[in-house]
Amino acid sequence: MALDQDFFRTWIHRKWCWDNGYFVEVKPTKSGDSPKCRINLNIQKNIQKGTEEYKQSSMHLGNKIDELYAYMYNTFK
Repeated sequence: MALDQDFFRTWIHRKWCWDNGYFVEVKPTKSGDSPKCRINLNIQKNIQKGTEEYKQSSMHLGNKIDELYAYMYNTFK
């Protein structure tokens, strides 16, 4: 495994977003056997609430969070 720019890309996106006031917040909507959550974007203290529900601890949720940080990095940088 090569430790190059592509390996650290998600960390670079997240670090820049955190330093500049852009956050992805995961908020639980249901508890129990099959917990669900929604993603909210905190863009410099302006909250945009998500409508899609994701199963907590799913790979799809993790990929969506990475995708949103990449989007904010590319859009606002």
